[in-house]
Parts: sequence; structure tokens; C-alpha cells
Amino acid sequence: LVLVAQNDTGSLKEELDGFIDIRYFDGGTAYVDVLAVRRQSMRQGIGRRLLRNAAVMATRAGMTSLTLRTYRSIAFNGPFYASEGFATFTPPSEAHWAAEVLTAERRARLPRSEDRVFMRLPLEFAG
Repeated sequence: LVLVAQNDTGSLKEELDGFIDIRYFDGGTAYVDVLAVRRQSMRQGIGRRLLRNAAVMATRAGMTSLTLRTYRSIAFNGPFYASEGFATFTPPSEAHWAAEVLTAERRARLPRSEDRVFMRLPLEFAG
């Protein structure tokens, strides 16, 4: 599932302000692969709206949680997600979706894997 935020300026050149890419896994887990907002469009609530809309759509699709990984050392990430109801957690060892996420991170050679933390939003409380 990919949702986009686009600035409708009325001109022929509309610009993408942000997007969120969500993967659905068996067992009811939705995972935020990417949430990105263009620097010029930050601090306007775009990321928050994308995240909330993704949570609503995941709930409608039968997902029970929305999860993500973020860098603990980036000062605004954790507090932003926490303000939306996310909390850090450790997925159970049998969570195949988490193993897939970690494998994808290794393949992509994301830096500082030890600095990344899982966060989870129970969707029964999202809305």
C-alpha cells in the first residue's frame, strides 16, 4: 500500500510532498517500509496525516498492528511516533515478518542496524 501527499498548486507542475509505503504480512501485521516528507513540506502535518491514513486503511484490511523501525539516535523520530501512539517493542522470535524486515535491512546495507528500534501501534486503538 502506498499513499502520497501532493501539493495541488493549480499549476501543471504538482509536487509530491510525501509518501508512505506499507507492507501487509500474514498474522495481521502492517509494516511501514518508508515514511518520507519533502524537506520544504515538513512541519505541516503531512507525515502525521499519511501515518494516520495508513493506520485506518490497515485496520480496514484486517491488520491488528502497525509497526516500523526507526533510528533511536535521530532525536525527533521516536517522540513523533510516540505522539501517534507507537511504543518500542521487541517482536517475538517467531515473528516471521520481523525476520523479513531485518533481512531486507541487511540486503539494503542500512547503516547502524544496532541503532534501529522496532515500534508498534495496536490498531484496535487507532482511528
